[in-house]
Amino acid sequence: MARVVVADNVFDGRGVSLYRASDVAITGNTFVAAMKSAKAVVNAENVLERTVISGNTILRRGVAGPAIGVAHHSGSGPEDVLISNNVIRQATAGGGIEALSPRLVSITGNALSWSVAAPAAAGIVVRPVIRKAEQVVIEGNRLQASTLLDGVFLAASPDSFNAVSVVGNLSRGATHGLRCDNPSLFTEAVVHVGNNWETTPSCSVALVPSAP
Repeated sequence: MARVVVADNVFDGRGVSLYRASDVAITGNTFVAAMKSAKAVVNAENVLERTVISGNTILRRGVAGPAIGVAHHSGSGPEDVLISNNVIRQATAGGGIEALSPRLVSITGNALSWSVAAPAAAGIVVRPVIRKAEQVVIEGNRLQASTLLDGVFLAASPDSFNAVSVVGNLSRGATHGLRCDNPSLFTEAVVHVGNNWETTPSCSVALVPSAP
């Protein structure tokens, strides 16, 4: 599908799913979701090009899973995606925002909170699975939980990261504000500045205030 706008609706019970989509805007919607599976409330798979997911309010209940998820499928993945200014309330032990195999993705200005403990979940997770994660910006997000594993998790497995900026985020209640794994799979240092974590980042990747 192409050239799609989903705006200013109320979804009571379920969410929205995209598959092979481009030039999409999902904005200003309210989702009160009692999910029956682990898929994200706003879920996109396979081709996802030039897409904005912005200004939505999401309450997730039911089966645990993320609020927003963009992911690869059948060899294609999300590219040129903006996830911004969403207000997310998790009433399950699932994560907040998940991006798998993204290129050119910005996750900015989102407010995420949990009403239940989520000891195995991450607020924001980016994982390169079928290809390198390139030009990833995670900026100005606020995360609040009683129990959360990671505020931001950069999961370099099985592929690698190239050019990541983590700027001006705040998390409370996470065991790790920022966690990175597999440092050999980061081709560049992570730009990391102005964040407010409760704990020292659990990240053996080089963290620098700017690049170069």
